[in-house]
Amino acid sequence: MTNVLIIVDDTSVSSSLQKGLAGVDFTIDILHSSKYEIALDRIKQYDCIMIDCGLAFINCYAICKFIRHAIGDITPIFLLTSSSSSTELFIKGIEAGATDFLSIGFPFNEILTRFTALIQKYI
Repeated sequence: MTNVLIIVDDTSVSSSLQKGLAGVDFTIDILHSSKYEIALDRIKQYDCIMIDCGLAFINCYAICKFIRHAIGDITPIFLLTSSSSSTELFIKGIEAGATDFLSIGFPFNEILTRFTALIQKYI
């Protein structure tokens, strides 16, 4: 079983991801904006972390940097972006420690393919 943490404000996005990934042997934890307290001992248990770039109350890059600093390069981090995201957003994300990006509205088979490929490299 693969453990995934999703940090997102939009409940429709988190619900869609949770339903799809849970159906293929992923254990999903959702962290909504009201619960940004991230315990380091819990972060290390995840095989993959997804962070929404549109978080309302905290900067996604700050979260990404915090996680990278805390656990190093042991877990892939995906940033969820809008389809109209700029090159600047991608550069900031990579500099903050993101492994890859997924556009919201993504084909679900793309998520599974990227997850599987990256998680196999990290595990």
